[in-house]
Amino acid sequence: MMAIENYGFSFHGQAKEDLSDTTKGTGAIYKAFNVASGTIASNGLESMGLITQTAPLNGHISYLNLGVGKYVAGGATATNDLLTVTASGYCITATSGTNIVGKALYDTTSGSVGTGFFNFANYDYKGE
Repeated sequence: MMAIENYGFSFHGQAKEDLSDTTKGTGAIYKAFNVASGTIASNGLESMGLITQTAPLNGHISYLNLGVGKYVAGGATATNDLLTVTASGYCITATSGTNIVGKALYDTTSGSVGTGFFNFANYDYKGE
């Protein structure tokens, strides 16, 4: 594992739902965040980063927008897989027609916390 994680550009946003659960894998921590709605993101296009500090309703969360960070895998991901966001803020291997938000640095099993390099500010679209 890398010695440096959650290293990069972080920002803050307001939680418009309870995002205080820090249970790794099922809670809000390390899931994708939708700044516009203040909720967990459900796809790569609406996500702006990964939650690194949780908060209750109307509290302020921190999210990683660019850099090395942790994510919750919604399916098994392999080293160097391109990543996108799926329902409930999970990251999965990008498929045709999805927005790429990062790259897996290690193999990660479904439901586990993985590490990747992310760029939510300048995502790419995965063609066919």
